[in-house]
Parts: sequence; structure tokens; C-alpha cells
Amino acid sequence: MKYTKLRIGTHNIRGGLTSIRKAYLDEDIQVYNIDLICLQETTIKDGYDQVHKHCRIICFESDNPQYGLRFLAHKRISNNIKGFWKVCDGICVIQLELSPNKVCSIINVYAPQSNITEKQPQITETFYQ
Repeated sequence: MKYTKLRIGTHNIRGGLTSIRKAYLDEDIQVYNIDLICLQETTIKDGYDQVHKHCRIICFESDNPQYGLRFLAHKRISNNIKGFWKVCDGICVIQLELSPNKVCSIINVYAPQSNITEKQPQITETFYQ
């Protein structure tokens, strides 16, 4: 599928991706015609890749409770996902094929907050390395 417009959203959900939140995000991706949503601070430790009603949810595992990064891809672009990976607890990447021989990399970043870095300076150090 060739894309002329790619609609990307980002959302810091500040907590677990409960079934209620999944339903709201699934509805939002439809109503607002969003292709991809980058989620931060989901606080869920497990990684998985699953299909939900109108979207594909790609989660990256994390041992840090402040993090938790995910991508929600609308089902219409699910087949265009060529790869995804976690760089560290605060950074992940997804690659979408927009047209033959044209790939777009989207980087989802959640930088450590100042109150976290004061309590745990190693988090900031690890993130910026």
C-alpha cells in the first residue's frame, strides 16, 4: 500500500494499558483516523505483539516501572510493518514500508523525568548512553 499521508499520534498514558484503556484507544484510532499511536509510560513489564479489535498492539518488555513503551498500529497498516525493536527501556523503533523501497522509521522516546533522575541517577545515565 502506498501512503501519501501517515497520521501519527503520541500519548503518555501514565499507567497500565487496561482493557478499558485499550477500548478507548481502539476507538480513538478509528474515530480520529490515526495510523499509528506511540504510547509511553504504560508501566506494563511484559512484551507482546497482539491484534486488538481495530489495531495491532506492539509492547516492549521493561524492568523499570516508570517506562513501558508501545505502538498501536491501525489494522490497515499492520501489513506494512517491516520491523520493530527496543533500543533501551526509554526508546523503541518501528519501521513501516510506505511504498516499494521506501521505509519510514518512527522512534518512540520516553526520557527520564527530573524527579526520577534525582532519585535514581543511573536511569539518566543509561538512557543517554
